[in-house]
Amino acid sequence: QDLNSYAVCVQDCSMQMLAGIACGGDRRPPPDGVDGFMGRVRKLGFVGLTSEWELSICLFHAMHGGVCKEEEFSNVRPGAQRNATSGRYDPAGYGWAAPETGLDGRVYAIAKEVFWENVRRYNVNRRTCMQEYCAAGSRFFEVMGEIPSTFRDQPEGSRSMYDFDWPGRASFDED
Repeated sequence: QDLNSYAVCVQDCSMQMLAGIACGGDRRPPPDGVDGFMGRVRKLGFVGLTSEWELSICLFHAMHGGVCKEEEFSNVRPGAQRNATSGRYDPAGYGWAAPETGLDGRVYAIAKEVFWENVRRYNVNRRTCMQEYCAAGSRFFEVMGEIPSTFRDQPEGSRSMYDFDWPGRASFDED
């Protein structure tokens, strides 16, 4: 089969799997309709984002307890970084819609909302991850590299600049 056939087969696959519908089979709407299904994403016991890997692990432990282990932060699937502008992958180059325009894009948008709502609800940030939720993996939340002088001169309590992103943070889309 060619690339276009594969793209059609996996289109909206996340939405279908979450709705209990086999991927690649009949294209049919979820039993409770698209809007009803989207509401079910909010009822999941946990939503994490691979683009926020460290915070996702920390959030899981903040929500469900358990000891955070260093192994949870390992990149077990390293690969080359992909960039749509590099020419290696550009959906438009194949005549496909951008992923964020389909139903999977809607699922992801709701998942991001749920994730950040829970980050706020459970007070998850770099500091609480290091000190409370994931002390065993605290090295993954350390700021590395040069810190701008404008940041160094701030009082300790006001340092929120690196609460959710920080210099030295692992990138899971690189070798």
